[in-house]
Amino acid sequence: MSHSQEQEQGPAKIASLLNQYFFLQKEVIHVHLNKDIFVNNEDIWFKGYVLQRKTGKPFLSTTNVYGALLDSDGNIIAKHLFYCNKGSFAGNFQLNPKYKSGKYYLQFYTNWMNNFSEDESSVYEVIIVNPSEGNPFAGTPDPGAVNISFYPEGGTIIKDATNIIGVKITGCGGSVPNVASLDIVDPKGEVLKKVPLTKLGYGRFDLAGNTEGIKAVVTLNGSTYEQVLPQAQVMGASLEVNNYGISGKTIIKTKLSQSAIQKQAGKKLFLVIHQDEKALIYNLNPALAAQELAVANDQLLEGVNTIRVIDETMEQLAERLIFKQRDKKPIVTISGKKINSDLVELTGTAGATLVDMSISVLPQNTNALTGGTDMARDFFINPYLQSRPVISRNLFDDNSKAKMYELDIFMLCQKSKNRWYDIVKNPPTDTYKFDIGIGMKAAIKTPIKDKKNARIRFISTDDYISKALEINDSNELIVDHLIATDSSVVSFKLLVNGKRPEDIIIEPTFYNNKRTFNKMFKPQKQECRYINNEGVATDLPRTFEDVIELDEVKIDKDQSELKYKRKSGNAQLRGFKITEQDASSFFYILDFINFQGFEVQKNNGRVTIYSGRAIISLSGQRSTPLVFYNGMQLTTLDDLLYVQTSDVEEIYLNANAPVPSIDARSGIIKIYMKKELYQQKKNEQKLIYVTDGFSSYKKFKRPNYSSYSDKGFADFGTIHWDGRIVTDTGGNFKVNYPFSPSTTLKLLIEGINPEGVYISEVRTLTLQ
Repeated sequence: MSHSQEQEQGPAKIASLLNQYFFLQKEVIHVHLNKDIFVNNEDIWFKGYVLQRKTGKPFLSTTNVYGALLDSDGNIIAKHLFYCNKGSFAGNFQLNPKYKSGKYYLQFYTNWMNNFSEDESSVYEVIIVNPSEGNPFAGTPDPGAVNISFYPEGGTIIKDATNIIGVKITGCGGSVPNVASLDIVDPKGEVLKKVPLTKLGYGRFDLAGNTEGIKAVVTLNGSTYEQVLPQAQVMGASLEVNNYGISGKTIIKTKLSQSAIQKQAGKKLFLVIHQDEKALIYNLNPALAAQELAVANDQLLEGVNTIRVIDETMEQLAERLIFKQRDKKPIVTISGKKINSDLVELTGTAGATLVDMSISVLPQNTNALTGGTDMARDFFINPYLQSRPVISRNLFDDNSKAKMYELDIFMLCQKSKNRWYDIVKNPPTDTYKFDIGIGMKAAIKTPIKDKKNARIRFISTDDYISKALEINDSNELIVDHLIATDSSVVSFKLLVNGKRPEDIIIEPTFYNNKRTFNKMFKPQKQECRYINNEGVATDLPRTFEDVIELDEVKIDKDQSELKYKRKSGNAQLRGFKITEQDASSFFYILDFINFQGFEVQKNNGRVTIYSGRAIISLSGQRSTPLVFYNGMQLTTLDDLLYVQTSDVEEIYLNANAPVPSIDARSGIIKIYMKKELYQQKKNEQKLIYVTDGFSSYKKFKRPNYSSYSDKGFADFGTIHWDGRIVTDTGGNFKVNYPFSPSTTLKLLIEGINPEGVYISEVRTLTLQ
């Protein structure tokens, strides 16, 4: 057997098929979650990384990434469009206290992924707990009946040859039973082999000759489970691959049954090793029952390589996946210290320059992690596998023979996501667009006499957009590649040379912003019983209630005029019934607030309110108040920018009102609008909002825990999350977060730099 040096019809055809099938670029998404188990009043925080599969580097062209939250039946209960910039995106899903306890799923995809027959999206299982129901998955799943699956190396057990066979055991819901080994038993009941199993339930054994009547037997909790091996075939090929036994080499043995040798007589046979379109192609001798080839590992590509035996008619006879370890990733060094009673600082070096990073900070002994996410698995394993199996993070931690053997058994029991039949018959086409931003089509309702010399100024102060647009022949405006956040306010002005900008009536619609995915995830539901619950974490973190109850104090203003004075918490605030004099003196309500001891800052459509002019927190942060609008707490103050004082009925405020918080909070503002306002405004021109735009980025806010010392916080609490860290040219980074009493932390650190150098670590850190 020799490496093909000539462009023969067989190798040339195989190379052409691979190039054609993998011609289109593919995006690979990994999402780093801040944890895996959530209470239903929390947010799920995440950072997404998008890799270009051909280059192994961040996919700089990707901008539109969709994220969907699915319930246990696969129903979409929340969906957002996220803006991806330079290969990463960040965001959150706000959970709902009405969510029931159960398994939920996050699925991330792009419109471009619809072009492929394989599912190129990324899916993550999370557990959401309703405190009134508790966590139904606490403890260990009762495996119930043990399922035994076989994976002949190459795909076929052939007669009259020694076959390598992979085996996997699973319990209810895909759980791994606590079984150390299984027995291979002949028809007489005699044990032929005792097969050790890995912690994930995988094993391998060799078996010569006929398999009739031979079975695998597992004993668990006094019960015996067995599965008969597949019948050996008279026609077929098998493989035996070893890429861990000899340093620097991978040994590949091919075996043909006698019937296969007769069928292939006078024909050509090929061994193909490939990762997508990059391939090594070797000639096989179809007259030999067994052949062996040694391939230098430096010829293989890092990650998953697929080995196939292909005949000259382009039929596949055998298939096997192997994994070549990547170069060691950089080592992160990190330390932390308490700066003062308000602030903790983490500093470190990522071991590479310009790393785009994310860090989750959790209590040391957290039970909120299930091992569901890992960058190496998502980038270098899952894109090539037919299923999404669980794999241990530590398999990628070193290149020891023990780890390589365990990883090889895992690969033996996997199937390729890219079927050879599809490679030959169904290459993908670019039917679906590679979206870059969203689109806007706006119909102009105001008559314009001189359209040729007129322009429409399109403005979004929220997104820093200002464009002068031409009017097309259909009296419309068309804008493509628009990066606009959801619910942001946009405005339009008519521009004519020599005249002041004029108001204009325009009705915009937005498109390319609600893409569906043709392979939405469908969970395979299986009800499992959980056992061994004694001592298992069941307590949940506790938070302060949103309503602040404080003792009443005397208010100077005449109480008989105030309608909302008896609302909970208002007694500690100074109340005002807005008068005509107030509305005349302060046109906008923000001006009134600024006059009452707060400092209001307005910048490019953004509003910030500080509780006074001085810095009063030990961390050096300026204190900000809680602001309520008609009884609802505002998460952004930008909506107050154009609220007129004359539209406000009453306002209650106190810049020094205490707020139970560790986030530099002080002061409360409560605004109540006139109820007749909405009827008055009914016929006026409405503000125009972007519908279904990009999800706006929100800075992480720690839940307002009432205790940091109870078991609920220790097991399932969150200390900090930062999804927007970029190291400097020296690889250095710094993270600050509000103080918590936890001194020993568990850190989940992930990131990647422009060259594709990645970090993915779980660390324990004790603060200085």
